[in-house]
Amino acid sequence: MKKIKKSQFDMLEKISGYTKEQAKTLLLQNLDEELTHDKAVKIMDFEQRTKDEQDALAREIISTAIQRCAADQAAEATVSVVTLPNDEMKGRIIGREGRNIRTLETITGVDLIIDDTPEAITVSSFEPV
Repeated sequence: MKKIKKSQFDMLEKISGYTKEQAKTLLLQNLDEELTHDKAVKIMDFEQRTKDEQDALAREIISTAIQRCAADQAAEATVSVVTLPNDEMKGRIIGREGRNIRTLETITGVDLIIDDTPEAITVSSFEPV
């Protein structure tokens, strides 16, 4: 059995042109290069997945923060009460058949809310300016 094994190794050395030690060194070197490449690919994949997860989490956190603050801020910043000298001004603002109020709302892009509040109207808009 040992003779057969020895003869096979001798034949392999003769065919390959490498000694046992040279073949072993070459094989280990190739294996090391392949493993290094595989590790680099795995690390880059892990880094990309981590970056994607970080971006998604950051977007979620920012979105939640904006949602929590936006509702209060929008309601506060876009509604204003305008005082009038008297209730007769409400009639003038509305105009005949509502022409004045429609024209004002169209030109300015705001909603004029005229209710039972004495000597005041409410101006509502999506742009607080």
